[in-house]
Amino acid sequence: MSGFNLSQRLRNIFNKAKSVEEAYTKLAHWYKDVEETGFKAFNTVANSISLNYRSIFNYFKKCRILPLQITRIFA
Repeated sequence: MSGFNLSQRLRNIFNKAKSVEEAYTKLAHWYKDVEETGFKAFNTVANSISLNYRSIFNYFKKCRILPLQITRIFA
């Protein structure tokens, strides 16, 4: 797996995950792939995600759930 592929997959997780559960699963697979490739630059990112996972998952809660709630209010 290339570094470009890893970076695109991470970007897609943040742009396309529709729930916290989906993001959690995809990030876990991404993290495993980072460990297997041995790219040191991605290890830094993976460690940051590991240390800050609560805040990161709040991103998915706020960015993915709130638009749905707003749509329901105005529908």
